[in-house]
Amino acid sequence: MSQPCPRLGLIVSVTRHASATERDADALRDDLSTALEANGLSLRGAARGAREFVVVRDGGQATDADRQLLMQWSARWARIAAISVSPPIDLEDEQE
Repeated sequence: MSQPCPRLGLIVSVTRHASATERDADALRDDLSTALEANGLSLRGAARGAREFVVVRDGGQATDADRQLLMQWSARWARIAAISVSPPIDLEDEQE
């Protein structure tokens, strides 16, 4: 009997800078949603608190290429927040 395939996703951590406004934070979230949707990715929900989000590939596994895409996206928002993106991780392990 073989093991089930892992469900690989990414964890995006966002820490808003003190100087960022609520409007800035809203714009960041909207832009993240747009970037994810345009690239076949979506938010699955929050992980480990409200500042971390699980990103999955619709119908597949998140990859390092997806991570690189999100890291490039995050550079546009450096003045608003510190953003980090995990390597692809097995989301089933995260739920235990």
